[in-house]
Amino acid sequence: MGGISQTENNIEKLYRRSAENLLMFAFVRGARATLHTVTIDKALEMFREDMGISIDDFSISSNRTIFNRMNLELFNLIKK
Repeated sequence: MGGISQTENNIEKLYRRSAENLLMFAFVRGARATLHTVTIDKALEMFREDMGISIDDFSISSNRTIFNRMNLELFNLIKK
């Protein structure tokens, strides 16, 4: 038997994320799919407010990077 396929590896990468990151990712994608004029940063701010996370505990720029990496992982998963 062969090793792990690229698709299986991409699935593992996506699901190895923390529960908070997965929740944030789904929230931002859902907000942007529903409200087409919402930017990633605005959706992240909406997520922070909705989850009751303080400004000091939530970096928009760091979470934008996490979101973009997860979005790329998802893109690589579904383009195959």
